[in-house]
Formats: sequence, structure tokens, C-alpha cells
Amino acid sequence: MSRPHPIVLALLASLIGGCALLGLGEPRRLLDQGTDSFQAKDFDAAYRDLSEIRRRYPESSESRQAFPIAASAFKRIYFRDRLTQNEHTGHLAEMSAFMIDWFGSFFGGPEFPEAEARALFLGMPYTLFQEFMARAETRPEISRWSPRAEKDDGIIQSISSGHSASLAE
Repeated sequence: MSRPHPIVLALLASLIGGCALLGLGEPRRLLDQGTDSFQAKDFDAAYRDLSEIRRRYPESSESRQAFPIAASAFKRIYFRDRLTQNEHTGHLAEMSAFMIDWFGSFFGGPEFPEAEARALFLGMPYTLFQEFMARAETRPEISRWSPRAEKDDGIIQSISSGHSASLAE
């Protein structure tokens, strides 16, 4: 078996290095790092890394993969901080708006984003769904699904679409 020519090796090495410089491996690194932080129960670090994927690489496959983990980290941070902060101001409001916007990005396809809806809304206060619906009024790709949420004592128990069955766990 013949060895590759040194010029071929040099070109391959520069291509790999160039990909790294362009950040092509960055979404995967952030996803792995965020997942590790979540498993270590460092929800702030997990949310930071996973939301960075959405900010910098919104069209990447890692963005969709990161969403349910980021939603879970968001929920934990929300319930940890809700008593010390007003949910309508400060970082909780920013996080809520960011997660709602991220969730809204999944409505471009032919299917209602059931898994993402469950990940974000189940177990959360109904006010989060109301905020989502207020934003959805201006977005026809969302309003075509007629999302609905069932609540018990102000907590979302199920979420459904006018085009699909209930999305309760």
C-alpha cells in the first residue's frame, strides 16, 4: 500500500485546521459541553452553552438537538429563581422570550413540533404559554396550528394543536 504524498497530507491538514478556524466543529463542542454541564447539574452553564448554539448556529442540526436540553435547564433555572425575581423582568423574562423564539423556529415544517412543545411547556406556568400565543399572533406559520394548552392550578398539563391529538405526557 502506498503512502499519501506529503503535499496531500499538508492540504488535508490545512483543510481540517481551516474547518476548525471557521467554527464548523463549534456547535458539536457546545452541545457536548452543554450536555455535560446539564448532567453535572450546572444548569446555568448548560443553558449558556446550549443557547449559544441557537444564537450562533440557528440552522444547525445541533440547534434542534440542543433545544430539549436547554428547555429543561431553563425550567430548572426558572423554578429556582422565580421567587427571587419578577418573571416579567430581568433574566427570566429574557430567557422566556429567547426560548419562545427558539421554539417558534420549529414551525417551518409540515409537522407540529410536538416534542419541542412538551419540552418547553409541560409543567410550566400558563403565563409562559400566554406569552407564546401573544407572539404567535404575528406569525402565520405558528397560528395555522391553533396551539392550545390545558392547565391545572395555573400549570400547563398538556399542549395540543388544532391539527393533532393532545400532547400530554
